[in-house]
Amino acid sequence: LGDVQGVKLLNPLGSNARKAVPLAVLGAEVTVVDISEESAHYARKLAQHTRVPLTYIVSDFLSYGETAEPGSFDVAYLEGGILHYFQNLDALFSCLRRLLKPGGKLVLNDFHPTRKFLKHREGQFMVAGDYFDSDLVEGPVAYQDQFPAEEQTEFPQCLLRLWTMSEIVNGVLRNGFCLQQLDEGPRWDESTLPGEFTLVAIAGRFPSSSALGLPSGCRGRTCSALRVECSSTPT
Repeated sequence: LGDVQGVKLLNPLGSNARKAVPLAVLGAEVTVVDISEESAHYARKLAQHTRVPLTYIVSDFLSYGETAEPGSFDVAYLEGGILHYFQNLDALFSCLRRLLKPGGKLVLNDFHPTRKFLKHREGQFMVAGDYFDSDLVEGPVAYQDQFPAEEQTEFPQCLLRLWTMSEIVNGVLRNGFCLQQLDEGPRWDESTLPGEFTLVAIAGRFPSSSALGLPSGCRGRTCSALRVECSSTPT
């Protein structure tokens, strides 16, 4: 993220602001968008006790993106593993591109796609499942396992879409970003296997090829129908 002093930073699905408040302490002007009223209550209390300003908007992120002022942010920071909540990555990344200034930075940290087929059971890793499966799968609510066993049965299941690495990267490129860096990190319980990744991309001068009605195959830095120009400094 670099020096965030004075940076207008968007934290989509930022939950209880465990990353947003520290970034505000470092001087960023942080806006969290999350659908949870409970998380908003906690985050505002945390910001209050930390004595930093924090804007917390309770809303579905894509709905927020339809009405928010375009080009409002210098940086969009997505962290903690949120991609699986979206059934359409083009909708997500085009929304992010709309909200970022040209030259703005997207920083995405998420679960590594190998979790689609690499399972940890009874102390061992095994291959199970189809990496290329595009069906929705059921999964527990985040942090459900931190509640007493008798309360866990009261939680509804989440419908999740587990994406492949190429789907994620192509979604970024297809919607007006230039890929700057992609790093992979280890699992917390097994350092020899990938567990997370961090992607950094720069918003080009145009919002997306799809928004301009151009072919979906127009990706990356150049295309016969569109040239996406990127700058490392927001303009």
